[in-house]
Amino acid sequence: LYVCEGLGHGFCALSDDATLCYLVSTAYNPGHEWSVHPLDPDLGIEWPVDGEPVLSARDAAAPSLADAAASDLLPQLNACRDHTATMRARKDS
Repeated sequence: LYVCEGLGHGFCALSDDATLCYLVSTAYNPGHEWSVHPLDPDLGIEWPVDGEPVLSARDAAAPSLADAAASDLLPQLNACRDHTATMRARKDS
């Protein structure tokens, strides 16, 4: 599955031995990471689990979508487009 830079993404492991691998375009930079609580009803995600999902500490502490938007924590479309253009220019040079 390819997820373009700037798009939100999440995953749900349905077994104890699931493996997830990321291929990323730059080194990890926590200052450029945003998070929204995955169980926020405003997201409308029906996670396919029985009972309450087990969340990472980061996900459990994440703000709701509304709180993230109100706090300007979410990336803006033009900033994402500018970043994508910069990454493409690096690739082409």
